[in-house]
Amino acid sequence: MRPRLTRSALPALFLAAAGCGESYPTSWPSAPRAYTPPPKLTSISPNLGSTGGGAYATIRGTEIPPGASVTLGGVRVVGVRYDLGVPSGTAAYITTPAHAAGVVDLVVTEPGGGADTLVAAYTYVPPTSFDFNGTWGGFADWQEELVVTFRIEHDALVSVSCVDRATLRFATPPAVRDGAFSYRGADGVSVTGRIVMSGYAVGTLDLPPCTGITWQAGKSPEP
Repeated sequence: MRPRLTRSALPALFLAAAGCGESYPTSWPSAPRAYTPPPKLTSISPNLGSTGGGAYATIRGTEIPPGASVTLGGVRVVGVRYDLGVPSGTAAYITTPAHAAGVVDLVVTEPGGGADTLVAAYTYVPPTSFDFNGTWGGFADWQEELVVTFRIEHDALVSVSCVDRATLRFATPPAVRDGAFSYRGADGVSVTGRIVMSGYAVGTLDLPPCTGITWQAGKSPEP
């Protein structure tokens, strides 16, 4: 009688016919990853900002590739930017995250895992460390046609305007507390602001024609 072959017996028969019973790998090792030098950091500037975060800073060094992760005091920085106008890998631009007051380390890690640490690189201070009084001017949503200006006197917001067509002057100026101000009127007009580093502030504005916008402003030199 002819022996009956079952489906499960076929692989063993084929191996026997090949003259061996060894198993073979089902996958092959991937090619080794090309070596990527680790970052080498030299500076971060400015190196002083508010505990509330939001300050800008430039990291300089070498071998800082796109895709590198950045932490300040162990807090991950979101939205690291690179400038194509500078030699590749020599600069990165960040907006600082919030952090408790103190001196912290800067760490940059490239995608392959290589990292460098700049010890005691950045100092966080309370926002009250900066002087908010004075005249400020900047842009709404980085649009040059939407110019925002405001003035703070004696730690209170005196006025705010947008594109010289809308100006709000306060009969009772909103006070600046902990480096920030906030106002909302019954007519829906609102403005907020906070100082994030020396000479730089950010906020929001809803004052037609500037409605639902964010702004960034610098402090004007006093005469």
